[in-house]
Amino acid sequence: MGCGAPRFNGIINMKISYISKSDSWNDKQIVKEAKKMNVNLKKIDIKDLNDPKIFSSLGDIILWRSSSLDPKAGRTTLLSILIKSKKKVINRSIIDYPGVIFKQFQQAYVKNSVKKINTIPTFTFSSIGDLKHYISKEELKMPFIMKPNLGAKGVGVELISKVSDLDKVSEEDVKKNVFQNFIKNNGDYRVLVIGGRPIGAMKRIGKENSFVNNVSMGGTAVRVTDKKLESKLFEIASQVAATFNLGFCGVDIIKNIDNGELFFLELNTVPQWEGFQKSTGINVARELLLYCQEIFNSNNEKTSTLIKNCYDNHYEKLANKKFHFATRMFLWTKEQKYLDKLKDLKEDYYGKDDEALKRIFQNIIKNKEVYQKRIYNGKDFRKKSADKFPLLGAYSEILFRNLMSKNIFNRDLRPIIRELIEDKDFLEIKRRMLDNKEDILKLSTFSANYLYFLEDYFEKSEKTEVDIKQILDIVEKDIEAKIPSDIELIRNNLYFITHLIIGATKFYAKPIQQDLKIFQRLLEIAQKIVADNYFSLSLDTKLELLVCGRLVNAPIKLEELIRKEADMSLSEINNFLIDRMNGRSDLSPKSFLGSEHRNVLYIMINS
Repeated sequence: MGCGAPRFNGIINMKISYISKSDSWNDKQIVKEAKKMNVNLKKIDIKDLNDPKIFSSLGDIILWRSSSLDPKAGRTTLLSILIKSKKKVINRSIIDYPGVIFKQFQQAYVKNSVKKINTIPTFTFSSIGDLKHYISKEELKMPFIMKPNLGAKGVGVELISKVSDLDKVSEEDVKKNVFQNFIKNNGDYRVLVIGGRPIGAMKRIGKENSFVNNVSMGGTAVRVTDKKLESKLFEIASQVAATFNLGFCGVDIIKNIDNGELFFLELNTVPQWEGFQKSTGINVARELLLYCQEIFNSNNEKTSTLIKNCYDNHYEKLANKKFHFATRMFLWTKEQKYLDKLKDLKEDYYGKDDEALKRIFQNIIKNKEVYQKRIYNGKDFRKKSADKFPLLGAYSEILFRNLMSKNIFNRDLRPIIRELIEDKDFLEIKRRMLDNKEDILKLSTFSANYLYFLEDYFEKSEKTEVDIKQILDIVEKDIEAKIPSDIELIRNNLYFITHLIIGATKFYAKPIQQDLKIFQRLLEIAQKIVADNYFSLSLDTKLELLVCGRLVNAPIKLEELIRKEADMSLSEINNFLIDRMNGRSDLSPKSFLGSEHRNVLYIMINS
C-alpha cells in the first residue's frame, strides 16, 4: 500500500455494531460511509442495550459512541462482558477509566502518567468560602475559568476576571464546576486521534470578544498547516489518547501566547467532527471504518504482518518520527520506497541549499541547551557528566546529520560544518571524554555515538579510530564485574554496549568487518545483563539486543522469549507494540508516536 491512504480490502465477514444515543450529523456520516464502502454496519440505540437478548446479535467490532453508562440499566456489565468475550470494543475506556469523562480526572491522570505534557492545575471546591480562600492564597489567580466538570461544546464555561464576578456564582455552581487559571491565547487546537494516530489538527478561534473557542459556540476553525506545530500537537494528542486506551477521541490543546508553551486542555471521548472535517478536508467516517478493519485483522494475521502493515499504511502520521523510522528502514533493507520517503524529508533536515543548511547548523548550536537536555533527559546520574560537555548534544546532532547525509544521499557536509566548527573542537571533547571512563559510561549512548561519529567524520584517522579493545576492557572491568543495584544504571550500561555495536556499523549502513570477536564478546555481556534483569528492562532494549545479534552474526538465547513478549504486547487500541510487561510509570512510550523506536526495531528483526 506504500505511503498512500490505507485501502478497505472488502472483508465481508466483518460486522460492526455502532452504539450511539443520537442521530446526529456524525452518526449519519458513519452510516452513509459504511454503505459506500459496503461495510456491514448496524446502528444500535444505546437504550436497546437494556435488552440482554441483543448481546448475541452484536458484531465483531463494537464502535462505542456514548460517554454515558447507566449502571442500573446494566450497560456497564454488558460492556464488561463484551470485552471479556473477545469482541473488539473501540473506546472501552469507560470501563478501564470510569472517571475519564471528568475534566479534573483527565488533568490529574495525565499529570501523573505522562512526564512531558504540560497540564493545567484544576481545582474543585465544596463551597464559595473554599474558593475565596484559594484566591486569597493566589493558588487560583484572576482571571480564571469556571467550567462544568462534566460537559462539552463550551457550554457553561465562564471567565471570572474580577472579585465582583463571584457575586453571581452560587454554592451549587461551585460544587458542579472545576476551576482553572486562564491561559492567555488566540485560540485553541483540536486533534482527532483514531487508532492511536492523530489524523489531523485544526485551530479553533472564538468569535470577537469571546474567550470560548468552540465552533459550536460560534467560533471558526482552520486546518493547522505549520508542520513543526502540528508535530508537537500530534505528540501530545497521541500520548493522551494512549494513556486512556482510547481508539477514537478528540484532544484539545491550548498555547500560551506569552511564552509559546502548549498545555493539555481537555479530552472528548465522543468527539463531534463536522467542523473538523470542513476545516481539514479529512473524511473522518472513512478513517474510523478503516480503523475498524485494522482491529478486525488483528484476530487473523501474525503480529509481524500487523505491525508492518500499520507502519506502511500510516507512515504519514508519524509526524516528527518519520526521519528516524525511514532512515532505519532504508539502511536495514535498502528498499527504494524508504529512500523515496527520505528524499521527501531531505529539505526539512538539510535545507534547500548550502546557505539554508548552514543556517540549520547555526540554529542547532544556538539552541544547544535543547540538545543537551536530550542527553540527561531527567536522569540525574547523567547530568554531572553531561554538564562537562555543554556542546556534546549540539555537536552530536550535527555529526549525526552528516553521517546520515553520506549514508543516504552520498553527500559530505564537512565543508559547511568546518565553516562553523573547527576540527580541534570536536577532538577536544573526545580527548576529555576518554580521560574519564566514568563520564564515558554515564553518557552511555551519547559517548558511544560520539566516538563513532568522529571516526566517520575524520575517516578513521589515527586520532579518531575507536579503540574497541580499550572500550571492551572498560566494559569488562566496570560493567560486567561491577553490576550496579540501580536498574537505571543497568539500563544505561546496556545501552552503551548495544550502541557500541550499532555505531560500528555506521548505524546499520555496513557490516562489522574488523574485530568481530570483540563485538561478539560485547554482545555476550549484554545478553547476560538482559537475562539477569529481564522484567526490569523495556521491550525496546530487548529488541535492540536482537538487532545487535543480527549485526554481529550471533544467536540470542533469549530470542524466543522476547518474541513471545512482543506477541503479547500489541496495544489495546491498534496494531503497534507497547511496553506492556515492564512496569513503566511514565506512559509516554505507550502512544503510537512514542512507540516508533520499539516498532521499527521489531520490523527490522522480521525483515
